[in-house]
Amino acid sequence: MDELVTDFLTEANEGLVKLDACLTNLRNKPCDRDPIHEIFRILHTIKGTCSFLDFPHLHDLLHQSENTLADLRDDDYPVAPSDVARILECVERIKQSIADIEIDLKKSNGHGAEAKTLQQNRRLPIGKAWEKLPHIVRDLALKLDKQITLEMVGEDIEVDQNVIELIKYPLMHMVRNSCDHGIEPPALRIRKDKPECGNIILKASRRDDYIVVELEDDGQGISMALLKETIINNKLANAHDLAAMSDEQIQQFIFKPGFSTAHSVTYVSGRGVGMDVVFENIKVLGGSITFVTQEGAGSTFIIKIPTTPRNKI
Repeated sequence: MDELVTDFLTEANEGLVKLDACLTNLRNKPCDRDPIHEIFRILHTIKGTCSFLDFPHLHDLLHQSENTLADLRDDDYPVAPSDVARILECVERIKQSIADIEIDLKKSNGHGAEAKTLQQNRRLPIGKAWEKLPHIVRDLALKLDKQITLEMVGEDIEVDQNVIELIKYPLMHMVRNSCDHGIEPPALRIRKDKPECGNIILKASRRDDYIVVELEDDGQGISMALLKETIINNKLANAHDLAAMSDEQIQQFIFKPGFSTAHSVTYVSGRGVGMDVVFENIKVLGGSITFVTQEGAGSTFIIKIPTTPRNKI
């Protein structure tokens, strides 16, 4: 557990540095909405990792901060100095909570939560990016009162360490979405003549100089009608545009910032933040990601990434 906490603190502190830059941009350009969206993404990523560690106070702070930002994100008016002050107050409280966790860790094991340094270009099994996922699935299954199994195949395939670092959070987002939005509660699955226990399969395979990672769940999927309705409501396209698109093209809209088909916000997800981060991380690797869904049958993410990143990281 100490190793998980150390990794979390390292990554959280990296996020806090980015938050400071976002706040500076927000002060300088109060009409620019991009810093608000970036702050949302950073907080949501930190909260995603925090949710399966035992830090309820920090989790509550992150959730409350998202609530504070929600109105600002959806508002067309310039961000006022008082709004920046509110965001800054939230960030300072989060920083203090993270600092308290670091102090507690030092007291526990006698050393600081320092970042681990890895040799450049080191090759590691892709399973290193998956090692936290069974814990996340077990934890979410309990919180959501669901039965979920996770099957992993191909975890011994070796990739560049930078691939590991950039793919682990996209995988975490996708697995959380499968648990929360994809897999149905046991009673509902029984009514649909499905096994009571939902299943998520994560598998990797090598194809030439690429690794293909597939994440598949046997959950409820997303209806095309709901996808189209969400796209139109978010003004990402109009009905005329959608009529000329294939189902495959329409399904890729889930990677747009702010896109969410969730009917309510939960501690797990529903903010419309996360899948755009997944897309950007995969893009940095020089890879691609596609999404396929079938109502009632489940959803699949297909990631294609080079074994060695093509772009400078």
